[in-house]
Amino acid sequence: MFLRKFFWKLFLSLLLGVAVSALLFGGLLYRHLHDATLSDLKENLRKEAEMLGAMITSSTDLIQDPRRITQVVPTRDRITIMSIDGTVLADNWAERLGKEAIENHAGRPEFKAALQEKPVYVQRVSVTVEKEMLYYAIPVKANGNPVYVLRLSFALATFYDLMTGIRNFLIMAALITMLLSLPLAYAISRSITGQINRLRDGARRVAAGDLSQKITVQGSQEFQELAVDFNSMADQLRQTIAGIQQEHSRVEALLSKMVEGVLAVDRNGKAVFANAAFCNMMGLKTEKLQGRSFLEITRNDDLSEFISGLVRDTSAKALEAKEIKFFGPLGEKDFSVQASRIQEEGDHVDTVLLVFHDITNIRRVEQVRKDFVANVSHELRTPLTALKGSTELLLDGAYENREECRKFLQIMDKQLQNIHNLVSDMLKLAAAEDTRAPIRRDQVELKPFLFEMVALIEPLIRQKHQKFQVSVPDDPVYMRIDTAQMSDALMNLLDNAIKYTPDGGTVDLKAFIEKESLLIQVADNGPGISPDQIPRIFERFYRADKSRARAMGGTGLGLAIAKHAIESHGGTLQVQSETGKGSTFTIRLPQSAMPQM
Repeated sequence: MFLRKFFWKLFLSLLLGVAVSALLFGGLLYRHLHDATLSDLKENLRKEAEMLGAMITSSTDLIQDPRRITQVVPTRDRITIMSIDGTVLADNWAERLGKEAIENHAGRPEFKAALQEKPVYVQRVSVTVEKEMLYYAIPVKANGNPVYVLRLSFALATFYDLMTGIRNFLIMAALITMLLSLPLAYAISRSITGQINRLRDGARRVAAGDLSQKITVQGSQEFQELAVDFNSMADQLRQTIAGIQQEHSRVEALLSKMVEGVLAVDRNGKAVFANAAFCNMMGLKTEKLQGRSFLEITRNDDLSEFISGLVRDTSAKALEAKEIKFFGPLGEKDFSVQASRIQEEGDHVDTVLLVFHDITNIRRVEQVRKDFVANVSHELRTPLTALKGSTELLLDGAYENREECRKFLQIMDKQLQNIHNLVSDMLKLAAAEDTRAPIRRDQVELKPFLFEMVALIEPLIRQKHQKFQVSVPDDPVYMRIDTAQMSDALMNLLDNAIKYTPDGGTVDLKAFIEKESLLIQVADNGPGISPDQIPRIFERFYRADKSRARAMGGTGLGLAIAKHAIESHGGTLQVQSETGKGSTFTIRLPQSAMPQM
C-alpha cells in the first residue's frame, strides 16, 4: 500500500534515476576503458612486433639462426618464429614449457594475414599454452622476399584481471553514489510532498465546506501560484454558496412549514426537489432523491402514468388531482396527488409540481366505519330475524299452545341474550379503545386473580370433561392492572380455549417471570389456527371457523377486546398455533404493570 503514496513513488523514482544514471555512466566508462586499454595493448604489441622484425631484418646472424631470437630478446610476450610453410621454428613459451614439437601453424588466421602482408589481431585460446591469447604476426623479409613469419602474443588473463578490478571499482562507486543520494532524495521528496499535502489539506477543507482558511505554500513558484488559484476558487465558491444558501433558505422556510409532501420533477421525469414531508411519507432521505427518476422513487405505475401524461399532454388542465395507493416501506398508504405544470416552454413542460396529501387515515376511518356497520348489521340480522319470526308465530296463535309458546319464548330469550352479549362486547371494546379514559390500576396478587378466573369457567370445564392445568410462581407476584379489563381479556382467552378444545382435551394456564416481564399463557390442544388466518384473528367480528363460532354463541369481538385491553397496559398479546395441534396465546406485561416490592 505504501507504494501508492506519492512520496514513496517520488523517492524511489529519484533513487532509480540515480541508480540508472550511475549504472549507465559506469557501463559506458567501463566500456571505454576496456576498449582503450585493449587498443593500447594491441598498439604496443604491433610496435613491439615491428621493432623486433626490423631488428631481425638488420641482423644476418638472427636471420640465419632464428632460434637465437627467442633467446636474446628479453620480453614477457610470447615470440613464435615460423617458416613460410607454417613450421614452427622457435617459440620461447614452448621452450620454457619443455615442448620440443609444435604443430604446423599454416592454418592460423594471423599466419595467413602476415603472408598477405595484411596483419590482423586474433584473439583465441592457445592449444600450446592453453590460455586465451592475443596474436599479431608480420612477415620477416630478406632481399624483399619473406623468409619467416614473426608472431607476438600475450596472455589476456592479466587484461581481464585489470578490467575486473576496474569493474568492481565502478560498481562500488555506484553503490556509494546511491547511498549518498538517499538523504538528498528523501529531502527533495519530503519537500515536494509536503507542499502537495498542504494543497491537499486545503482542498479537503474546501470540499468539507470550510472556505475561510487560506492555503499557504512555501517553495517553488508553481506551487505558490497553485495555492493562490485555490484560494481564489474558495472565495468564489464562498460567495456563490452564500447566495445559493440564502435563496435555498427562503424556499425551505416556505416548504418546510407544509404538512403536505411536495415533489418537483423535470421534463425527463427526474426529481429536482422534494420537501421533508414528502420524504417522511415515502420513508426516504432527501439526499437520495436528487436526480433520480420518479419511478425509482415511488415505484408506482399509476403515478408514473399520471406524471407521464402531464409531461406529454400539453392540452391537459393546469391543475389535476388523482388518488393513488402506495405500497412503500411504511406500508400501504393512500394519497391525494395534485399536480401542476409550471414553467412551460413552447409545447414542452419544464417542471411538474406534485403535492401529496396523505389521506390514509381518512380512508381507514371510512373503511372501519363501513366494516363496522356491515359487521354489526350482519351480527344483528340473525337474532332480529329469529325474534321477528318468533313474534309473528306467537301473534298468529302459537301463544295459545303452551309448549309452542314456551319454545318460541326460549328462542327469543336466546337471541336477546346474543344481542345483549354483542352490545356488551361492543361497549367493552369501545372502553378499551378509548385512550382518553384513564386506566384504574389496582394492586392485585397474581395467584388469587388467576384462580378466580378458573373458578368462573370450572363448570364449563367439567361439562366438557377437559383436563385443566394451572402453573403459577410460588412466590407472591403483584400486578398493577385494571381488574375489569384484564379479567375480560383473560376470560375471553380461557373461554375460547375451552370452547374450541374437544371434549376430554387439555387446557393449560401458565404464568411466569421472564426478562423482567410477566407472561401469562393460555394453551390448548384444539384444532389450531391456519397460518393465513393468524394475522386477522384480532380483527373485529373475524372468526377463524365461522359456522362453529356462531354455534357456540361468539360475537367475534373477544380477541379484539383482549388485545386492546392488554395493549392499554403497555403489554402485547401474541399467538402461536399449528393446525391440528392447538394454539398458545401469550400475554406479556411489562415491568411497569407490576408494582416494585
